[in-house]
Amino acid sequence: MDMTNNEIKAKLTDFSEIVQHLPENLQQTAFGKLVDNWLLSGGVAPAGPPAGKPNSPRPANTSVEATPEEMSNFFNAHPNQKPADNVLLIVAWLYNQHGNLAFTPAMVKPVAAEAGLVIADRCDNTMRQAAHKGKQLFSKSGNGWKLTLAGMAQVAEQYKVRPGRKPFLDLDASTN
Repeated sequence: MDMTNNEIKAKLTDFSEIVQHLPENLQQTAFGKLVDNWLLSGGVAPAGPPAGKPNSPRPANTSVEATPEEMSNFFNAHPNQKPADNVLLIVAWLYNQHGNLAFTPAMVKPVAAEAGLVIADRCDNTMRQAAHKGKQLFSKSGNGWKLTLAGMAQVAEQYKVRPGRKPFLDLDASTN
């Protein structure tokens, strides 16, 4: 079924209204499951390219890790930010690659170093305090911080990203 962007936004808004009545600790999981089930049931099929643009599908990147060129393009599109904004930018990159994980400083710092971004030493405090329009962008999850619904909406709007599905390879954990 072909849907326009407005129809997709309306459907996602409906899901958001459904889960807002649940306890806060269940909202993200419930929203994710609703979206996943909807997508798996064939709820969305892109309406095609905008008029006047050739239909050139983006080649699928089957590798687990992003190429240096992809990473460079993403970070170069958002230059000269404050250290706190750089943490959110890195989280947006990780979210775009791997979905909504519990982001830890151990995940954020190597990306900052590779991208040449300046971040605070305690980026976990940055995530703890991050808010937009009075809504927290992160919630504590285990040893890390997960994006809240407001956080996912903020990074999607600000950085034009969608949740990725690549598995996150924690090389430090596999070497122990």
